[in-house]
Amino acid sequence: MYVQNSQSDYKGEDNSMDKRVRVHYRLGDDELEAEGPPEEVNKHTAVFLSVVAKGKSVQLQLPFPVEEETPLLGESSDVSSVIRGNGRNQQPPDLLSVYLKKAPKSQWQEILVITYWYQQYEHHEHVSTKDYRDAYRMLRRAGVKEPANISARAQDAVDRTYLYKSYEDQYGLTVQGEQFVDSMGAEA
Repeated sequence: MYVQNSQSDYKGEDNSMDKRVRVHYRLGDDELEAEGPPEEVNKHTAVFLSVVAKGKSVQLQLPFPVEEETPLLGESSDVSSVIRGNGRNQQPPDLLSVYLKKAPKSQWQEILVITYWYQQYEHHEHVSTKDYRDAYRMLRRAGVKEPANISARAQDAVDRTYLYKSYEDQYGLTVQGEQFVDSMGAEA
């Protein structure tokens, strides 16, 4: 990764002194070069970093502070958390590694972990019973057995408000479900 930042003053059209910044980022094949007022450069930098962020773990912050003490991207923004992973060719974790890390204790929790993996890493909006069957085939290496009735186990998670049923035999994680899966494996 290559980063170059500079800051200078320049005389604006109205003869006032304005801050002007210049940045140059290179992350693998991706590159950004921007020059202008700090607010504009920070906006372009944030967009660049969020686009390059897919699957990376580089910790970067916006290059220049803005005069006022207001966050650059809203009250709860944190650009350093936008970049994840450490290389352009980094692959998302496979289902087996996510499953082992989360260590579900029941079949409905397995359904949650599988849904989480499909939505977080495979970018599925909803997960079908066919997707669950495919996932259980991938998990055979860990000795995980497919439930006799996948829809019933998914319904168990729906009843606990961790999943919602979107269409016939298609499911998605609720916010509560995502938080539950995020907390799984943390106690180990």
